[in-house]
Amino acid sequence: MKIERWNTPGTADTPENTDGGILIVMPPGWGPEKHEGEKEPKARGLIVSAQIDRGPVIPECLRWLERSGLDVRETAKAFSVLVWPSEPIRNAHGPQTVPKLVENRAMFIDECRRRRPRILIFLSCYLYDAFRDAGMADDVREVFGHELEKSHRLTSTRLRAEAMRVEKAIVLGLPLPSRNTTPAFVDALVKGLSPIVNGLRRKA
Repeated sequence: MKIERWNTPGTADTPENTDGGILIVMPPGWGPEKHEGEKEPKARGLIVSAQIDRGPVIPECLRWLERSGLDVRETAKAFSVLVWPSEPIRNAHGPQTVPKLVENRAMFIDECRRRRPRILIFLSCYLYDAFRDAGMADDVREVFGHELEKSHRLTSTRLRAEAMRVEKAIVLGLPLPSRNTTPAFVDALVKGLSPIVNGLRRKA
């Protein structure tokens, strides 16, 4: 039986995550389990708040970043979460979702205008592909500036993990944590992410 889940609840706004922070963008339906009579959880707390259930995906992503050299607890106030789109895309799967995401880009672009993230992490290669789609180019350029470094693979594994650089942000396209993100994949990902994280620490 498939587990039904809420969308991942966001974090409370802080000065750090509303001006140059770390925005995690992920698909809908990966938050805490739904239980009868419950209301949908609201945005609150910091990304590391142990008493807040954000589902299985966010903690795993944070472990990847921690292993890559980012002090997640020290930077916790900088994190925010956006679920894009807010509801599952119907009658489209995989690459077919990219044009639909581009059509529904307003909520993503508005959130980026509001937060101006310095690090943008997509937990889905299709969200990352939508960000890079020609249909979003003008909006992306207005918020993040021009591309400085083309997208490149972070690992040689079958699962895609990519990174690119624009004028105002580093952009990561990582797979959604799942059974496919094996220990071997995570080891390779950490190796690819570490130089990026270390570069950020030197600039901080």
